[in-house]
Amino acid sequence: MLFIVVSLFFLVLFLIIIFCLYRKKKNKLQEKKIALTEKLDKLRQEENKISSKINQFENKTSQLFTFYDTTRLISSLFGKEKLVTAFINKLNSLEDVEEASLSELNGVNCHKFPVGSEGENLYISTRSFNLLLLAPMFAKLLSVCFERIKLYARLQELSIHDYLTGIYNRRYFDQRLDEEFKRAKNLKHNLSFLMLDIDDFKKINDTYGHLVGDAVLKRCAALISESIREIDFAGRIGGEEFGMILLDTDKAGAIMVSERICSRISQEKIRVFDENIGVTGSVGVATYPSNTIYMDLLAEIADKALFRAKASGKDRVCWF
Repeated sequence: MLFIVVSLFFLVLFLIIIFCLYRKKKNKLQEKKIALTEKLDKLRQEENKISSKINQFENKTSQLFTFYDTTRLISSLFGKEKLVTAFINKLNSLEDVEEASLSELNGVNCHKFPVGSEGENLYISTRSFNLLLLAPMFAKLLSVCFERIKLYARLQELSIHDYLTGIYNRRYFDQRLDEEFKRAKNLKHNLSFLMLDIDDFKKINDTYGHLVGDAVLKRCAALISESIREIDFAGRIGGEEFGMILLDTDKAGAIMVSERICSRISQEKIRVFDENIGVTGSVGVATYPSNTIYMDLLAEIADKALFRAKASGKDRVCWF
């Protein structure tokens, strides 16, 4: 009886530790998102201060103020290259500007203004005193826009990628599947959906622990990503389940890709701590339009094919 009580105590203790580790990992991700959001808020406050200073010159240099709204709006929509192009083009259109560039300019009237923290500079050739008063603030605004682009990109990355494996998460994967299915239907192209499950993954967690299990998931996700084209998509759609969208790929092509993925996983010895872990995967294949013309049935058919692969002995590819 004492043995049973002690065993239950250690089991409960183990479950509490696992739960705490999970909560800690989840809290870290949340803290990272909050930190990025706070940094973005600080940049907005700095942007507002710049805007306030610029407004003091409005009665003398009204033509320059289109810069502020333009750069503020497009910084969240465009990449850095397009932002710089739009900014420089607008600056060069002003009558008091002889030339403006992020590349060094020559000449007596050329002035340099630091932009950002990466050693970049804004070069403006002008004789206008009012423009020279405003130029440092616009260079600072450009710096803020560069930082906003980085933060938007980072927040976007966190919102669409699985925190553990780095591939797409379930929400974004489902969104892309819907978009690509509609595109394939409109263009009358093939589209294949693969569903992969790591065989006996529970045994890995039970035998080696969840940290080893996480390492196995990360490595399998990497092998999947390496086995598909850049135009295809891979996502983690469940605990140990992965989905793949193969664009313009018929059933024969999808089966070939699935077998390549299964082969790579089965041949890999995943080194974790002092263990070499061997794993296998089973894959179910479904293709539009040969299997179905309805998107919701595509995933269902792939799931049934995966079940057949599991029931047939695992480490294999099945389809209908």
